[in-house]
Amino acid sequence: MDIKSPARLFAVVSAAAILTAAVQYHVVANEDHAPAAATEVTATLGATRIVALRETASSTTTSRSYQTLAATSISVPPGQRGLMVAHFAAESLCRGLAGYCSARIRMDGIEMVPQSGTNFAFDSAGGDARESHAMERTISGVSEGIHVFAVEWTLVCYPTGTDCPRSFSVDDWVFDVEFWRQS
Repeated sequence: MDIKSPARLFAVVSAAAILTAAVQYHVVANEDHAPAAATEVTATLGATRIVALRETASSTTTSRSYQTLAATSISVPPGQRGLMVAHFAAESLCRGLAGYCSARIRMDGIEMVPQSGTNFAFDSAGGDARESHAMERTISGVSEGIHVFAVEWTLVCYPTGTDCPRSFSVDDWVFDVEFWRQS
């Protein structure tokens, strides 16, 4: 095709621009959709309770079983039900050559969703630099009463029971819990 004429050049450039825009629209339009297996939970009545714990001092564990790092509570008013959203973010260092460092968030002694247990790696061993890491967990349909939340942490030996990190340290962390009213 001879594109030397201005009309043909304009037509080719226009077609390329339209095709590019159509592809970009398709990608952007489909990026916001959750995977088919995801569960959507909504809370449209607003956040009615928020609590945040913050710490700048460094803490370290060498435990191979979950230990409590931080805990707090939120009171849900009588007659209300809702979604609890818990978020933990920290500067983290998982020391060692193998394995990883795990964290979980529990509400009233039950792991929040997703319930990954030690299958969740908050940080991996093998590096010597502190990095920022975060996790978020939820539970819906929470009813009235006082509910206790805890961030717990542990070392996980992987791929064998002897390939373990030496220690797990965090500092400059925040742990916040929000109650979003559903009814």
